[in-house]
Amino acid sequence: MKIIYIILLSFLVSSSFANGLNNWKSERENISQLVDAGNKGEAWCTAWPYLQTNDPDALLDTSLAVMYGFIYPPNFSQDTLNHLRLTLTLSMQSLSEGEGLVANPDDKVTLLEFVVSLLGSNIFRADAAQTLACLDNEKAVYKHCIAEAEKAQLIPTWESFKGEFNEYCP
Repeated sequence: MKIIYIILLSFLVSSSFANGLNNWKSERENISQLVDAGNKGEAWCTAWPYLQTNDPDALLDTSLAVMYGFIYPPNFSQDTLNHLRLTLTLSMQSLSEGEGLVANPDDKVTLLEFVVSLLGSNIFRADAAQTLACLDNEKAVYKHCIAEAEKAQLIPTWESFKGEFNEYCP
């Protein structure tokens, strides 16, 4: 009986902690309204707590939104290279978390095509051979591909990325 009580208690504590953030699906509507109003930075800051928890749906939606220029961190340089690195980092993390992609195979293809195309471009090609080889594998384990991209310094580690972007939202 004690074991059941401990399990139930731990479940309640973890679910109450998880409920500290609203459900991503309900937050998505708020972000859409911010984007419609032209508030890219505020939309980013609304999504940021979900990205820090590696919420697969938030990663997928935000990767695509950044890719298409709908949201962007406030006061972050908007030059092309920074935009590409930001999108690449989010896309790789989204591919590695993957759960959200199972229900959205078209989005997975979009992200994968973007990543492969970007890494094959003149900007990254010299440093991206191992990462491209990993992604080209039909049974790619994207967490391994991220490790290759980090090793080649194409993207920062996810922890480093989160630390860097904490300063962009109050």
